[in-house]
Amino acid sequence: MLKVMTFNINSYSAKHGPWSTRKILIRNAIQDASPDVIALQAVRKEFCVNNGMDQATQIAELLPEYRYIVFQPAMHDENGNSGGSAFLSRLNIIETNYLKLTLRPGLEDVNHRVVLTAVLNLKMGPFYLFNAHFSWVYPQASDNVHETLPYINSFTGYALLVGDFNTTPDTDIMNRFRKEGWADTWAELCPQDNGYTFESDHLTKRIDYAWANDSLKQRITTVEIVANNYDTDRKRPSDHVGLLVTLVV
Repeated sequence: MLKVMTFNINSYSAKHGPWSTRKILIRNAIQDASPDVIALQAVRKEFCVNNGMDQATQIAELLPEYRYIVFQPAMHDENGNSGGSAFLSRLNIIETNYLKLTLRPGLEDVNHRVVLTAVLNLKMGPFYLFNAHFSWVYPQASDNVHETLPYINSFTGYALLVGDFNTTPDTDIMNRFRKEGWADTWAELCPQDNGYTFESDHLTKRIDYAWANDSLKQRITTVEIVANNYDTDRKRPSDHVGLLVTLVV
């Protein structure tokens, strides 16, 4: 069995608690879920915070079994700070790559974005894991999907696309994945449950996903909500909750 977790960690936002508290809650959530691979979104690296160490590496310091760390910045500022996506893995990541998504000028969302790719060599063969964090602005999100689909479809074999899509399931954007043969694992396995992933203290939207391609979808056994924990002061790991996907390998 292989367990894959996806989780938007909300950068250094303090809305649900200071990073020092949230980092421990994230560690606890990961320990409870016990994934083999974790895809993280909204990961920051601040020059003047924690000695310039990115948040994924900080989490991995609390979880030494996750020896393989990949942080891919999508944007940089003039102060040396950056933000992007990351993987943490117990298993050897044999290859990484990323697709840089274009940015429309003049929109509310000014964030550069990437689709981060990790390749794992499993018994069943190569496994491709894509980590996406799309825009919340519909035209930009539409562009994100338009650029992502040819990229992920170019890989032959078992593939799983996870991340924060910032879009609800009933939109044309999400239907494009279905039309291309990708299976929304939550809708397939938990059709009676809403699967809301945002906002963590008052869940009203499903915007985080795990999509399996045609080769992989029959191997998915469960998908569940994780990282919905909080401490005695009601501090939470993030403004999102996470997803945990289990598959037969």
